[in-house]
Amino acid sequence: MILSSTKPIVPIGWKYIPWAISTAMVAILFKLGAFQPLEYFAYNRFTNLRSNRHWDERLVIIAIDDVSIEKLGRFPWSRDRYIPIIQKLTKAGASTITINLLWSESSPADTQLAKAITANQRVVLAQAWGANGKQLQPVSILAESAIGIGQIVETKDSDGIVRQTHLYMEDTPSLAMATLQAYNLVQGTVPMPEPNLPYGINWSHRPQKMRQYSFVDVLEDRISQQNFQNKIVLIGLTATGSEPLITPFDQAQSTYGVHLHATILQNLLQQNALRVLPEHWNWGLILLGGTVIAWVMRSSKTLQQFAVLLILIGGWGICAFVSFSYGYWIPIAMPITLIMTIGVSSIIQRQIETKQHLQQINSKLAYDAFHDNLTGLANRNLLNDRIEHAISLYQRHGYLFALILLDMDGFKAINDNLGHLIGDRLLIEVSQRLCASVRMGDTVARLGGDEFVILLENLKERQDAIITAERIQASMEPTCRLAEQDIKISISMGMAFSVESYHSPKEILVDADIAMYRAKSMGKSCYQIFDLSMQGDPKKSRDFR
Repeated sequence: MILSSTKPIVPIGWKYIPWAISTAMVAILFKLGAFQPLEYFAYNRFTNLRSNRHWDERLVIIAIDDVSIEKLGRFPWSRDRYIPIIQKLTKAGASTITINLLWSESSPADTQLAKAITANQRVVLAQAWGANGKQLQPVSILAESAIGIGQIVETKDSDGIVRQTHLYMEDTPSLAMATLQAYNLVQGTVPMPEPNLPYGINWSHRPQKMRQYSFVDVLEDRISQQNFQNKIVLIGLTATGSEPLITPFDQAQSTYGVHLHATILQNLLQQNALRVLPEHWNWGLILLGGTVIAWVMRSSKTLQQFAVLLILIGGWGICAFVSFSYGYWIPIAMPITLIMTIGVSSIIQRQIETKQHLQQINSKLAYDAFHDNLTGLANRNLLNDRIEHAISLYQRHGYLFALILLDMDGFKAINDNLGHLIGDRLLIEVSQRLCASVRMGDTVARLGGDEFVILLENLKERQDAIITAERIQASMEPTCRLAEQDIKISISMGMAFSVESYHSPKEILVDADIAMYRAKSMGKSCYQIFDLSMQGDPKKSRDFR
C-alpha cells in the first residue's frame, strides 16, 4: 500500500471562501448604507487633521451678529436698514454683493431698496422653497433690480453636516453659483464647473477664520472701505437664535448658512471642490481589490497575514488621507472593512487548515502504528490487541474464535528470482485475496515477510472456521500475472481454536504456528488444525511477543 500524503486536502473553492463571504457581506453593507457613519467620521477627522489654508482674499462676510441686533433692534429689520450698507459697499467698489436673506414679502422700503440695488448693479439675492414646495422668491421689484438670484437649499447628511450641494435646482443656481456668475460678469474669469453634477464641499478652511465684520461696525463706518474694494461681500445672519450649521471641524454649532455659501464660493473661486469617486468605482474596488487582498492573504503564513493585514489597513488609511488633502475623497470605511473581513477570515481559514493538517498527521501516525505499510493490513500491534480482546470475550462469555496463521510456499524463490518489487506486488495480491475471503469484521494481519494471520471472532461453531480456510485455499488457485508470467500462489495454514488455557496472544500464535508447520510437512498448500498431539513436532524458534 502506498503511504498517504500528509498534505492537507483542500476542497475545490475552499481558498475562495474568505473572498466570497467578505465581498458579499461588504457589498450588502455598502448597498444598505452601513458605511456612511464611518465615512462621515473619517471625513471629519481628515478635515481636522490636514493643514488649513488661508481664505480667499476676494471673500468678505458682513455678519448680522448679536452686537448688531443689540444696537439696531430686534431682527428682522426694516429693509431700509440695508440701503446704507449697499450704498457704502457701492462707494467702496465691492465687486459683488450677495445677501443671504429671504425678502419674499413686500415692504414699504422695497422701492428705495430697489433703487440702491439698481445703482449698484452687482447685487445677488436669495430664494428658497417653502414646506409646501412653493418658491420663496424676492419680491418682484427687488428681483428685477438684482443681477442674479440664487437658491439657499442646504442638503444635510444624517449627522447634520453639509458635504455636497447641487449647483442648480430646477434651473435655479445656488447662491454661491449665482454669485460666481455675477462676479464673472463684472470682473472675474473663473472657470465654471459642470452644472448638473453633485458638488463636493471641501471644508478646507475654518469658517471662523474668514474675514468677517459686524453689520453695525460697517454701518457706523468703523471699518475702512478699503476692506471691501474689489471684494465679494456676503451679508448674512449669525446672531444667536438663527439656525446654526454644524461643520466637520468642531461641531460647535458656531457656523451659519452664510459661512456655508462662503465655503462653496471659496471652492468655486479656487477650483478646489472635493472630488468624490462615482459609485461604480466603489463596486469595482470591492471586486478587484477584494480578489487581490484574498490572493495576498492566501499566499502568506499566519504571522505574515497579521503583518499584511496591518500594512494594508494602515496603507489605505494613509492613501485616503493624502488623497483627501489633495481634494479627492476615496472611500475608507468600506475598503478597510473589506480588508479586515478578508484578513480575519483568511487567518481563521489558515488556522482551520493547520488544525486539519495536524489531525491528518495524527490520524496517519495512529494508522501507521497499527497497520502494515505495504499491504495496509493490521500489523502485529493491532493483531495482539484484537487477540487479547477475543480471549477476554471467550473467557467471560464463551465467544468462540479461531486463529489462522498462513505462510506462502516458495515465496523466497519468487522474491530472489523476480526481484523484491514483484515480491511486494505478490504480497499485496495475496492480502487482497485474503480480505475478500473473510467476513467484514474479521481481522487480516501481516506479521512480516510472507506470513499472515487471520482472526475469526464470534464463531457459531468450529466448522465456520474450517469453511473459511477452505475458501481461502480456493481463492489462491487462480494464478497471478506478474512480470509477464503466471505465478501460482501456494499457502500453508495452521489453525488454533480458543481454549481455556490461552491467556495471551503469544500462546495461541505458537500453537497455530505449530499447526502451520505440520501443514508444510504434509506437502504444503493445505491447512492443519492444532491439537495437543502436535506439541512434540519440531519447529523453528519463534518470537510472537
